[in-house]
Amino acid sequence: WEEAYSSELRNFEEDEDDVGDVWFGRQCLKRVVEALKRRWDDPMSRSEVSVLDLGTGNGVTLVELRKAGFKKLSGIDYVSSSIDLANAILVKEFGIDHGTHLCCMDFMNESDFKTLENVPFDVCFDKGTYDAIRLNPDCCAQKTPKIYAQNVKKML
Repeated sequence: WEEAYSSELRNFEEDEDDVGDVWFGRQCLKRVVEALKRRWDDPMSRSEVSVLDLGTGNGVTLVELRKAGFKKLSGIDYVSSSIDLANAILVKEFGIDHGTHLCCMDFMNESDFKTLENVPFDVCFDKGTYDAIRLNPDCCAQKTPKIYAQNVKKML
């Protein structure tokens, strides 16, 4: 993943319109953002909702949430080049003071949690991190789902 996001960052630096892959497509992302907007239908209330994007990747979900009025946004990923890419995209969209907390951390390692802001979160959003963890050949089939669920619960 490190090389994949490093490559996407280089591509973005050459062409700022190339943000890389939008997992599951822009339509899926749009539906998720619209669902959250319906849940918090008052734009003023959205600014107080804290959202954690688990496995933020290129940060496009955070960009769309910010555009929809959500302000307390955090994105985590265990890949440092992902965080670099997400930050570059957020800076392009909203400037250097974009206000989004980005953190390179291992969500499966509870000791990394101390680096997070806005805990507890109102929303934990995962569009593929759990799948990636489960598909990892080093994943312990019995232990991993339980740890993941416990860690999500600790964030809420």
